[in-house]
Amino acid sequence: ERNTPLQRAGTTADIAGLALFLMQDLSSYVTGQVLLADGGMLNPPRVMSAMDVFLHTAWWEGTPNVVLEAQQLRLPVVVSKGGGSADAVDHGRTGFLVDREDDEALASRLIEILQDLDGWKQKARGGPAFIDQRFSIDRMVDQTLRFQRRSLESVRAGGMSAMRREQVSA
Repeated sequence: ERNTPLQRAGTTADIAGLALFLMQDLSSYVTGQVLLADGGMLNPPRVMSAMDVFLHTAWWEGTPNVVLEAQQLRLPVVVSKGGGSADAVDHGRTGFLVDREDDEALASRLIEILQDLDGWKQKARGGPAFIDQRFSIDRMVDQTLRFQRRSLESVRAGGMSAMRREQVSA
């Protein structure tokens, strides 16, 4: 059962409740506006470019493209570890990963960034390089080819039974 605001977040009301929960700790740092979005932005790059920090609280997600996009736009990010999110942030360099059950850590990491926003904006300039290094097409192709070569070498070296080899070559 989900007990904390972050664990319950999902509906619009839940997201608003989470924002209010976080705002209790962040109220002295937020001097402008807070944007709550549930995935329906018309022009994400334009909207995200106006942000100082990006918060992503998904309970579970594959590779969160929006987190990659935020880092590509040089935004420091605070992201809950849910699914592929753990691979999508260069923790301590482009932002922070927090356990999805830990609302206090989420607020603490947001405050940490907001207390040194200029420093974090400088660090977040490394976002595009991180995204390119970790998620580029060239890297995907290289890893796929490397995997296929190792698999083929294993088969040639007798790593599979004769029957299995016949199924693969058929």
